[in-house]
Amino acid sequence: MAYDNAFYGLYLDYLMEPCVRNAHDKVFKIALLNPAFQNVIDFGCGTSEFYNFAKPEFYIGIDVNAELLLENNRNNESFNKLIIQSNYFEDLEGIAERLREQEPAGFVSLFSAEIMAPVNEKYSLYNKIFKLFPSIKAGKRVLLHQQTRH
Repeated sequence: MAYDNAFYGLYLDYLMEPCVRNAHDKVFKIALLNPAFQNVIDFGCGTSEFYNFAKPEFYIGIDVNAELLLENNRNNESFNKLIIQSNYFEDLEGIAERLREQEPAGFVSLFSAEIMAPVNEKYSLYNKIFKLFPSIKAGKRVLLHQQTRH
């Protein structure tokens, strides 16, 4: 689903509401208790909220709507941030091949599109992530639900 800049403007305002900011910051603090989330892929990164507020050591943001992020990234080059415009549902293999040398340790998919997908599709996606990215040891998805590699 493609979102426009007006949507992201409203979403950024929503993220600054005290109740929302407090809830999201708690999610980030919990995530950062696990060192895997210092080198992270953010599937459905949207506004790169995880990067901006959790401040991981290395961050890869992937979103089908990444035009604005890519433009901002060009203006504010960062050694620890990579933004990729892609649909991770449709091109996870291609993304994995492109990032093979990055060796991310964790993934986040917080408040992303797959929240609406049937449970079996979500688990299929998460299992595929663990298979295609052997360096990933932990994933955090939709609020406080966490999955770790068994």
